[in-house]
Amino acid sequence: MLRRDETDPGDIDKCTEQHELEVVFTVTTETEHPRLAVMIAVEHILDHRAEVVVIPYLTPDAVWAAREWLALAELVDVVIAGGELLDGDDRFARP
Repeated sequence: MLRRDETDPGDIDKCTEQHELEVVFTVTTETEHPRLAVMIAVEHILDHRAEVVVIPYLTPDAVWAAREWLALAELVDVVIAGGELLDGDDRFARP
């Protein structure tokens, strides 16, 4: 999971329950730069052999604005705000 300090724990619970996920490792970052956040996520994906990353603060609009998130979705499935799934097989449409 990639989260920020202000992330509502209820949002995390909703995302993980909806997709029947178990959180194994959590990274807390305050970066506003999508490219850096993606690089942090990739490092931990490789370190922990993750198959899914939950990013509860990431919205569809943010994905469209910073296409780096799509590169992350080529490696693993990504669960974003509202429990939406972003993956490399399903081209993410502009909201």
